[in-house]
Amino acid sequence: MANDEVREQRPSSAADADRSYPRFYAQALPASNIDQDVLLDLDPEEARHATRALRLEHDSPIELIDGSGRIARGRLQLAGKKAVSVAIEAVVVAPAPRPLITIASAIPKGSRAEDLIDLLVQTGADRLVPLDAERSVVHPAAGRSDRWHRRALAGLKQSRRVHGMGIDSPARPADLVSWSQPLRLFADTQPKVEAAIDESMQEAAEVAVAIGPEGGWSDAERVRLLDAGWQPWSLGATVMRVETAAATACAVIRYLTRP
Repeated sequence: MANDEVREQRPSSAADADRSYPRFYAQALPASNIDQDVLLDLDPEEARHATRALRLEHDSPIELIDGSGRIARGRLQLAGKKAVSVAIEAVVVAPAPRPLITIASAIPKGSRAEDLIDLLVQTGADRLVPLDAERSVVHPAAGRSDRWHRRALAGLKQSRRVHGMGIDSPARPADLVSWSQPLRLFADTQPKVEAAIDESMQEAAEVAVAIGPEGGWSDAERVRLLDAGWQPWSLGATVMRVETAAATACAVIRYLTRP
């Protein structure tokens, strides 16, 4: 996240530390204790974005992220029209945000599914589990995951996060019974109000939130979650779309647990 505390292993100048540079994705970055420049080739798609969309020139300062919390600072190296690499000068490491947030959510129709992913990346979710509930309109399938992962990656770069959001295989509400996060909440329009929930968030290392479909939870699903120790949680008096409820839940948790 933008407000993560960053520990720099090999610092550049003080002026560089305060500046925001164009950021690109790399599948894997070197360890944080590098003692000499490392040359890393940019992925072709990232290279095209750097040279054609942003029109960056040789030796332009940039940053690389790999979604693990590492940030590499370096300079663009251009050799011909297609050969694009980065001379990495330093690597910094950002600690993972706390608490870790897992959102198990029903999937909305059409392009709203990708909006859900984008909003969750922006608001700081660490993991999305597509949920196939009894009243779901969309029944998620693992085959869509490639497109969703690409959207999550785009959101990672846009939001300037350094820790990526994972997207798991689809699950059913019955699968949530075995989850063991210290704090497990499910969005409910008529919950018993628990003032202790906010306080529990301050202490939990991990929080899980289940967001049902727009048709709501079935009676059987609600009873199953309650019996498994999940707590009902109200996100307000209005009826929200799935993607709005999921993003709101994540944003509220990040706000209540901000450093």
